[in-house]
Amino acid sequence: MAEEDEKTREDRARKDAEEKERADAARWDKVMGALDAICTRMDAFEEEKKEREDRARKDAEEAEEKAKADAEMKAKRDAEEEEKAKADKARKDEEEEKAKADAVVRADAEHIKALEGRLDAVVSHLAGNDDREAFGPAQARADAVYLAHGKQAPAPMVAEKALDYRRRLLAGIQASTKDWKDADFKTIPAGALFDQLEARVYADAAAAARDPSTATPGRLRPVVQRTPAGHTITEYVGDWRDGSAGLIQPFPRVGRLTRSSSAA
Repeated sequence: MAEEDEKTREDRARKDAEEKERADAARWDKVMGALDAICTRMDAFEEEKKEREDRARKDAEEAEEKAKADAEMKAKRDAEEEEKAKADKARKDEEEEKAKADAVVRADAEHIKALEGRLDAVVSHLAGNDDREAFGPAQARADAVYLAHGKQAPAPMVAEKALDYRRRLLAGIQASTKDWKDADFKTIPAGALFDQLEARVYADAAAAARDPSTATPGRLRPVVQRTPAGHTITEYVGDWRDGSAGLIQPFPRVGRLTRSSSAA
């Protein structure tokens, strides 16, 4: 009876040990399963993290490549635009230079044409001016009156007609006359009437040069004339003393004083 109880206790103890072993194994399996799940999740997380990092690195590389490509494209576009701007400027400068050159050529052509016209006029004048011998006498006649007023008669101009020259000489001295200062001789043709008017203007201008009343008070005015022999005669007209200061005039009005010299 005692042996049966011992055996029963041993069986029960063995059975309890087996059950505990099975329970421990089950718990261990459960813990290992949980660890495996955790490891699986960690592996998935690491894989996901690696994928994100790889994707981010790939995106960064693609962005860098795109930025580099955009920069190269922009640099190429800028270079093309710069080259185009240079080409446009060069073309514009060339057009401006060509326009300037054309303008110079046109101006030279016009100048040459004007010179040719003037030369033709001179040639025509020299070939067809029958009265060119009248320039010398007209200038000498006018110079005698001009000289009395302290001036010199101008010379004829190229291609100037004798009548136009005589009119110009009259215009230069008629302001010194009293009656002819406003006269217009442009419409008077060559002939006896013009010759008479010319003589009267010169006579009036010569008389005005010798008129003491036109001299500055207190000063003697020189009037120069040249003789046919080449002598220069200087006459002085006017008052030698100023009466405006209330001085007594001991001498009568001076008509003329003469000084002559030989022309060189």
